[in-house]
Amino acid sequence: MHLPFRWIICFFFTIYGISVSVTVVAQRLKLSGSEPDMKIFQAHLKHIEQADRGASLVLAKLISSVQKEGYFTARVLSDTLIQDTLFAALNLGEHFEWAYLQPGNLDALAQERSGFREKFFINKPFHYDEVDKLFGKLLKHAENNGHPFATVSFANTAINHHKIHAAVNYQPGPKITFGRLQVAGNAKVKSSFLEAYLGILPKRTYDERKIMQIPEMLMNLPFLSLSAPVEVTFQNETADVILNLSETKSNSADGVINFLPAEGKEGSLLLTGELNIHLNNLWQSGKEFLLRWQRLQIASQRIEMSYRHTRPFRLPVDAAIWFNMLKEDTLFYNRKMAFTLDFPFSNNQLTTTAGWQTSRLLEGITSVENRPADMRGFDLMSISANFTRQKTNQVYYPTGGYTFSLGGETGRKTIQPNVYAASDSVGELPKKTSVGQQAVHISGELYRRIGNNWLFFYKLSGAGLFGKSIFVNDMYRIGGIHSLRGFYDNFFFASQYGLSNLELRLLFEQTKETYSYLFAFYDQAYLRKKTTIIDTRDHPLGLGAGINLSTPAGTFSLVYGLGRSVAQPFNMQYSKVHFGYISRF
Repeated sequence: MHLPFRWIICFFFTIYGISVSVTVVAQRLKLSGSEPDMKIFQAHLKHIEQADRGASLVLAKLISSVQKEGYFTARVLSDTLIQDTLFAALNLGEHFEWAYLQPGNLDALAQERSGFREKFFINKPFHYDEVDKLFGKLLKHAENNGHPFATVSFANTAINHHKIHAAVNYQPGPKITFGRLQVAGNAKVKSSFLEAYLGILPKRTYDERKIMQIPEMLMNLPFLSLSAPVEVTFQNETADVILNLSETKSNSADGVINFLPAEGKEGSLLLTGELNIHLNNLWQSGKEFLLRWQRLQIASQRIEMSYRHTRPFRLPVDAAIWFNMLKEDTLFYNRKMAFTLDFPFSNNQLTTTAGWQTSRLLEGITSVENRPADMRGFDLMSISANFTRQKTNQVYYPTGGYTFSLGGETGRKTIQPNVYAASDSVGELPKKTSVGQQAVHISGELYRRIGNNWLFFYKLSGAGLFGKSIFVNDMYRIGGIHSLRGFYDNFFFASQYGLSNLELRLLFEQTKETYSYLFAFYDQAYLRKKTTIIDTRDHPLGLGAGINLSTPAGTFSLVYGLGRSVAQPFNMQYSKVHFGYISRF
């Protein structure tokens, strides 16, 4: 009687050692071999991804996996496909080990940077991943230090009694330096600025890391975008970088008008607002100017100006000067000036600041009856440091990613004499006093896409002033469309605060330069107002909704908010309407 061939194969697999059965999608893989061999094959099989892969591909990956562990002669003795099952007989072969791996022509620096240690390869098991990691580090070090065409291989290789003898053969290739940075496309930007910004300076040693960072770094420049992959051409031992850039509208002029109930005048409205002018890429060299004016109350105004000079003298740093002045009704006025240095690296930035602040009380409160016991004039000299990380998919209209900021400040405050002390029994003005003062702040933003049209936005921020003499005119200001909606701008004074802003946005138009959505928001704050004589706490909240609408003429926003706090009940009569407009050019 003659048995069919497939039954002979099945019988062979039954009597030949140990068998293993694996199901791969619609196929089954049945392996056979000696018991010691199959234990090792089984261990490797567990780490091979099997979903959506054919049985033959899994078998090939299995042989490759054991070969990388030193079983160079591992092979498939036979394989036969019968219906939906692939039968394969395997042999593991002998295991090879290192006798030694010498550094060869590697110098001491290359050995240190790659982590090569000769003792790790003396009479040790052979693992391909270790060799691959070593060679990868050597090539990475080479391409980041002017040798993108380096090669590495084995030299003087010999195998005796399953022991491998070899040395490393490293060939650096020609030394490459950066050449010209060429700008293509319609973006109006000087190549000299981009060279300094990207760190790709002519005649500097070629560094592959700088090339890889270009797309991410350009995303942080709001006035241009990369419209094609980065090109690098090598010629005469120089590397020319070609960037195809398109211009993006980033300059803006915008304003906000607030319609607020007038205090003490039932049925009347108080009109306040702000105007912002933001200019980017001045003189086509990345410089930036900001002007902001706010009318907070009838007699309260704020003005802020800043200028940022990017990469002065082609140094890897940005310098900025900032000025702010606040007049608070008839109570006081504050002036602040600061000089900052920004040290950017990748998506991170370290900012150091030297600042000066002065605060003076106004004549309207100099009478004994109106004297503010928790307000004093002072001068403050301070230094601060701040770390920022931005990992969002867009600069202006992010729909994914996060930002994080953490900073601290320390300074010396000189408190002015109390002008009201002359009316006391002492009869003379106290002298100036000097005290230390510190501050910390932290903030983070999260953007998360939900489905195709919904976006979850969450911001958490907080700050605190610490010292023996904290005055009202020294405190943080909370309230308004930029912080706690449903209240006047700068409605609250706080020496320490925590603020949570939650928004759910329904996107109905989104392109590279437009962003239209409906949104609902919930703002919650914790405020502490601690001075030399009082210590109060409040937990105000704001609820509301709004719309942000992008049009060819600009972006319009309308926000309606209701707020509740100790000083303001949750009542429609106290609702706030904020109307804003942004024009980008």
